Amino acid sequence: MSRMLAWCVREHADSDAEGEAKKTPISGPADAARLLGPLLRVQTREVFVLLALDTRGRAGEPRLVSMGSLSASIVHPREVFREAIAAEASSIIVAHNHPSGDATPSPEDIAVTRKLVAAGEILGIPVLDHLIFGKVFTSLRDIGIFCPETDVGIPGANFYRGRPRK
Repeated sequence: MSRMLAWCVREHADSDAEGEAKKTPISGPADAARLLGPLLRVQTREVFVLLALDTRGRAGEPRLVSMGSLSASIVHPREVFREAIAAEASSIIVAHNHPSGDATPSPEDIAVTRKLVAAGEILGIPVLDHLIFGKVFTSLRDIGIFCPETDVGIPGANFYRGRPRK
């Protein structure tokens, strides 16, 4: 992990009186963006991270999955779910930045998201969203990349319950 990324993760992580990392409640993409935006927007290379959520929808510190080049980050479900399993995640949110500042998902972003969702279904660790950060952020779930059927009976699926789908 780069020194800057390590510093950002430490700087944005709260601790309780016993020194344990506090878990942040995540109820939608804006909560995840508030947690991840300061970390990802300052990166000059593509960085792919995940938030591991517990059964109550609370996230610990962001976990680095991949650090790429100026325009690409190679991500494979194997690395993503290795981190999710190590964090004992009930569900995950993945995110990465576009150093160009354009948060529009590329065809590769969409393909990776679909692979991750499929792998998460098999492993029982649902992918709740994929956020892309540029000058603003884009939620791939909000723009319709995820299927509503994947929400049925999945722990953490109430993450977006009640929000209109586009």
